[in-house]
Amino acid sequence: MLISNERLFGQIMILILISECINYYPKFASDFEYKRIFVFGKWNITKMMIFSYGDEGTKYTYSGTEMVGKEYTEIIKEIKM
Repeated sequence: MLISNERLFGQIMILILISECINYYPKFASDFEYKRIFVFGKWNITKMMIFSYGDEGTKYTYSGTEMVGKEYTEIIKEIKM
């Protein structure tokens, strides 16, 4: 079975990005945090850690909590392209 150059290039790029993400993980993990959210009439702490990235000045609202997007990392900028 032959694999086209474009498909092979795409698969190689995915592997490179995954590798970079794994190497970057210690820095990336520090961006996660538990958030206080308003659900079913009461405040709760999230069971999962949340983070937000976005364009400069972008704000997100999630269950009554406003989050300001942090500047994209170089890896995210690369993926976004």
